Amino acid sequence: MNKLYKLFLKLVSKLIPIKKGTILFESHEDFSEGTYRLFEYMKNGTDNKTWWYISKENRNKAKTLGVKKFIIADGNFFYKYVIKPLKYYRMNYVLFTHRFPGFSIEKQGQFCLFFDHGQPFKYVPAFQKQIPSFSYRLTNNHFTGSLLMEKYKIPEEKLIFSMNPRVLPLLYSDKVKTKKTLKINKESKVLVCLPTWNRKLYLEEDLYIDFPIRVTKDDLIKLNICLKEHNCFLIFKFHPMVKNRKMEQDEFSNIIVLNNKQILSKGIDVYDLLSCSDCLITDFSSIFIDYYLLDKPVIFLGGNYDAEKKNQPNEDGGFVFDNYMDYLCGPICFNFDDLYLEILNVLKGKDGFKSEREKVSALYNCYVSSNLCIELENKIKESLNKQKAGK
Repeated sequence: MNKLYKLFLKLVSKLIPIKKGTILFESHEDFSEGTYRLFEYMKNGTDNKTWWYISKENRNKAKTLGVKKFIIADGNFFYKYVIKPLKYYRMNYVLFTHRFPGFSIEKQGQFCLFFDHGQPFKYVPAFQKQIPSFSYRLTNNHFTGSLLMEKYKIPEEKLIFSMNPRVLPLLYSDKVKTKKTLKINKESKVLVCLPTWNRKLYLEEDLYIDFPIRVTKDDLIKLNICLKEHNCFLIFKFHPMVKNRKMEQDEFSNIIVLNNKQILSKGIDVYDLLSCSDCLITDFSSIFIDYYLLDKPVIFLGGNYDAEKKNQPNEDGGFVFDNYMDYLCGPICFNFDDLYLEILNVLKGKDGFKSEREKVSALYNCYVSSNLCIELENKIKESLNKQKAGK
């Protein structure tokens, strides 16, 4: 059956003509990340040619955003294996961040650009499998490009050098409006906690909170009192795969727990949250590299490093550097008492890692213009012309 289906895809890919100018967008949780920012910029001139690859549950949301055409990611057997490839192979451009909507047979003349949702810091084995699926991969600059070439063996000709449009809200969104949306006073300080997913914790039972360091309800009660005294709010935004456990059942005056869907339903994304924050708390999620653009303090959670410090790329993950700790420009906390103390330091205005942050940010990041989407569109056109010339 698999061989027959591949023959079917091969035939379809050759017979179905590409509809010139059609663009298929995809992002995690739909309508977010860098692809959505580019979509916002481009949609006025491409309404009739714009498609989205979305979950079935988001069809109504697509219509409210003016998206008239879409490919559903899920569906019955006939839709998934017949209708979906018939639609997909008509697309001229495919811009995606997570779920590559393509199939095992590539379409000649199709332009697929991967907007990775993270920076090259952790080594992600699953990413290695996606490399044959895209024509190009977005990366910030020649430093990040060199990491991708060395660790993932991506040819340089497959790289487009540009900052990811996902960072635009980080630098240019309306901070006061975001706070108002979250029902936070504009004078209040905001701390945002973004731990990444940890398989070991995911498999554990009876946790109060899925968190890199052990935290109890009493710990959070103590922290909540401190936050309230300093007119500060702590926003926990967990990884989509994280189970928040018993913490979800409790209410705290100055601690807010949000998931991806709740954030997107408010018309904002995680970068809007970060834009109005005074400090980021994370473990080894590479979002801290984007956050360095704000030159604000970062507190690192060290509980998961033992599980992740297989430095050389391997099937289990690890980091792309042997000296990965050198890129963590902030205090590293291994227990709640450490975290409580470092939060107090932030609230008191203490920041001893400014120069280190600036050095690492200069390696990873470039200047982000408000015209980033225009610049990226031009680079995509240049790459497309090169692709055509090569054929």
